[in-house]
Amino acid sequence: MALQPAREGKEAKKDPQSGAGSSMQLFTWEDIGLCTGQGHPQQEQWLVIDRKIYDIGQFYQRHPGGAQIISHYAGQDATTQAGYLQHDLGHLSVFSKRKWNQVVHMFVIGQLMGMSASWWKLTHVQHHAKPNCICKDPDLSMHPILFTLGKVLSVELGMKKKKFMPYNHQHKYFFVTILPFLFPVYFQYFAFHKTIQRKDWVDLAWILSFYIRFFLTYEPLLGVKSLLGFYLLLRVLESIWFVWVLFMSHIPMNIDYDKNLDWFSTQLQATCNVDQSLFNDWFTGHQNFQIEHHLFPTMPPYNYWKVAPLVKSLCAKHSIEYHCKPLLTAFADVVHNSRETRVSLWITQWRILLNMKQQTKKNTNVKIHKEWDREC
Repeated sequence: MALQPAREGKEAKKDPQSGAGSSMQLFTWEDIGLCTGQGHPQQEQWLVIDRKIYDIGQFYQRHPGGAQIISHYAGQDATTQAGYLQHDLGHLSVFSKRKWNQVVHMFVIGQLMGMSASWWKLTHVQHHAKPNCICKDPDLSMHPILFTLGKVLSVELGMKKKKFMPYNHQHKYFFVTILPFLFPVYFQYFAFHKTIQRKDWVDLAWILSFYIRFFLTYEPLLGVKSLLGFYLLLRVLESIWFVWVLFMSHIPMNIDYDKNLDWFSTQLQATCNVDQSLFNDWFTGHQNFQIEHHLFPTMPPYNYWKVAPLVKSLCAKHSIEYHCKPLLTAFADVVHNSRETRVSLWITQWRILLNMKQQTKKNTNVKIHKEWDREC
């Protein structure tokens, strides 16, 4: 089904006066921002592509890239996003034909890794669309159950006096929770849960084929107990690598609610690079060029270094900060940021509230004392 414009001739313009004399109906960005489909049940759900407004209220559930990803752009400009909704294996950068990328992606992630291709695609596309945006980037789902993330959210938790974990120690339990167990626990659970929930039986069959192959290959050599230990060891090592590579490029960066910034600025404020070297390129699979990865998701990773100087010059031209740091500094920033910035902000806000409460109680006691003296 092709997506049709909301109304014939409807066009988006930031300045309605600039379209004077035109037969098209013009709307301000404020008008568009009100049509998110989240208010009244009859409210339209608009997004803008190439300055044309589309009502996606009857379409988003059938959107081939997933309902959530297109809904994240309701009331916003989705022009740049439309280009890479369908990226799969290597962000469609391994083979020239899209079908080959999809088939091999399903084989690699399902048969060789025991993960869900559809679940990965759904969550990863949302991450690329709105990186580090609360409620829109699934990679931030650990907040606030396990960790408090970002300055804004830390203060918000303090204001609401919510505390699910001892956040002042999160830089310590990071090493014994999310670092080793993201893959063997969190990812494995959601891979099965979401696949069964979506009734994606082909994807489930690929996942199960991994476990069948793994058991038939190693059980005769190791036995059941040693096999389980070997499997857990592999998953823990995989998790440690993945968490460092993912977190170092995003967690120390700005984390906030969606501010409806332009696409380029949204990517740059949420990502940072790690210095290029033979080891860094190998260790991260060229994901040390995370900025370029987010700007050009369908580009083969080994070409990121070629476009990096152009991105740097563009950032310098428009006074946009381009973050790049050494590998060990990037690792340290994950822990340092967790320990110092976010936790200190949360504790500070908590103490402010406690002081306010104590001051209110003190003022109440003084008032009662004065009333008692007056009565006497």
